[in-house]
Amino acid sequence: MMSPEQAVFAGILVCVAGAAITLLAAPRKALSGWLALAATAASCILIFAAAGKVLRQGPSAEPLQLWASPLHALALRLHVDGLAVVFLVLASGIALPAALYSIRYMQHYADYGVGRYYPCFLLFLAAMYGLLSATDMMWGFFVFWQLMTLPGYVLIRFEYRQEQNRRASRKFLVMMEVACAAIMIGAALLAPGQAGLRFEFAQVSANLPSLLSARPGTATLAFTLFLLGFGIKMGMWPFGQMWLPEAHSAAPSPVSAMLSGVMIKTGVYGLMRYFLWLVPATAQDRFPLARWGMVVAILGTVTLFSGTMQALKQEQSKRLLAFHSIGQIGYILLGTGICMVLLPAGPVARAAWQSWDCLALCFTS
Repeated sequence: MMSPEQAVFAGILVCVAGAAITLLAAPRKALSGWLALAATAASCILIFAAAGKVLRQGPSAEPLQLWASPLHALALRLHVDGLAVVFLVLASGIALPAALYSIRYMQHYADYGVGRYYPCFLLFLAAMYGLLSATDMMWGFFVFWQLMTLPGYVLIRFEYRQEQNRRASRKFLVMMEVACAAIMIGAALLAPGQAGLRFEFAQVSANLPSLLSARPGTATLAFTLFLLGFGIKMGMWPFGQMWLPEAHSAAPSPVSAMLSGVMIKTGVYGLMRYFLWLVPATAQDRFPLARWGMVVAILGTVTLFSGTMQALKQEQSKRLLAFHSIGQIGYILLGTGICMVLLPAGPVARAAWQSWDCLALCFTS
């Protein structure tokens, strides 16, 4: 029986293969759409199987290594735990109805083919699966981030004959690349100096106590970059107003659903993963989690207020939904920030940090 990581990897492969097949079938819109739906459904089955196994038996003891360089300085490894499962299920659960809706929706585009739509849709989904399960904070992260960004750029500018759509896609591309650079620089600042899997999440976490003692300013800068990068991704104030409403309006409606329902939530996943899971129990007394929580909660409050207020002024439905998405991200940030403030300040067991109680508090506070 497949491990959760093997199931997720199989889901990624199904989406990539589906992208190639739908490209070949692109001259027949309906056929290409049904093939894309079949690939999405198959990947959903695999994701739900992985989620069920993790929820029943717990996460695997070791990541699944897909590739490694001779010196192991670069590696592509996948690991699925309880946090990843929540967002993987969210991604696949929204992608399936979006793919189904796309079949009829694409029929309205008489002047545009689907050769740039269904393949990019499936690659976009595959990238989210990979990003939510990759353990490498540098190169594996970079591969899946770009695999999400570039198809997203093509999908947003699907109606490329309209200048506003081209402009919206350029803004999206620039903002995502800035976010990627910020997160990778932050990871480089935290990475241990020795050779090997130095950008692996576990290795960076193990190195963090000594870094917090020797160079607390470096750690502060790194976490500031993480907040900046994932904040751009999720549409946190003030970054969401810079790209999300235009991208949401320009993209076809099923893609808008994926942007608001799934893609910006990968930023939430990154924020939780890096701030709540990265710092080991032995370093909790040296990491000002409560202060970071206050910052996140304040940003969440501003985000939810500004997004909701701007939504009230909109007359175009997609822009209204885009600003409401920003507002809802604010609520998630507020809950996450309160969670960070309320967690014990002293040393606690790592199991408590990775428990479902911690995750539940993030969403219910």
